Amino acid sequence: MLNYLSTQRGSVQLLITLLPYVLKFLYKKIFSKLIGTEFSFIFVVAMISAFITEFVGIHFLVGAFTAGFVAKRFISDNVNDENYEHFSEHFGQQLMIGFWFFALIFTPFYFYSVGLNIKSSMFAFDTLIFAVLLCIVIVLFRIGIMSFHRIIRMKEKISTAIDINSMLIPTLVFTFVITEILLKQFHINDVIYSVLMLYGVFTTIIGTAFFLLAMRNKNLLNNTIETLKITEEKE
Repeated sequence: MLNYLSTQRGSVQLLITLLPYVLKFLYKKIFSKLIGTEFSFIFVVAMISAFITEFVGIHFLVGAFTAGFVAKRFISDNVNDENYEHFSEHFGQQLMIGFWFFALIFTPFYFYSVGLNIKSSMFAFDTLIFAVLLCIVIVLFRIGIMSFHRIIRMKEKISTAIDINSMLIPTLVFTFVITEILLKQFHINDVIYSVLMLYGVFTTIIGTAFFLLAMRNKNLLNNTIETLKITEEKE
């Protein structure tokens, strides 16, 4: 397992190190002369990056994330480069917005593909109970630890710390990615796979509920304060 983790870490580090130079070289030699192809160029590089990470045994989302991180720096560097006059700041912003909308459209298909692997056997009573218990324990532990840190180090109020940390509860994508890696590389059994997948779903539901409850309490508090102010002004 340690050898596997070392190999994957080395692969990601190599990708992060080399990808900026590959982007810069290809764009300078080829694509800088083809104005209007920047979006397609970055998209193809992201696809290749995702394929490479999937090929070496890391989830393709890691490669896509790495490509996005590198592409952001690539766009910023080209905006400030006088050799590419057409690559203005406005053009760079349009590229970023374009990729944001692209991700917004196609992200649901990832969850759709995950949903295709869900089986009815995953919703067995004992699996659901274990997933719920795991979710409650981990969520309470995370909120407690992070809130304690914010209260002690950042001197925040307890309610504020809990509200902020409740927004950090959802781990849907992270859990799905880790679970798929464990299934493909370490061949975890169906029970563990089912529990982890359900845990990811439950954390999202609980996180959303915490957030809505916090916003509701905040609105009620603001309305109460406004009512008291109006009453005092009338008196």
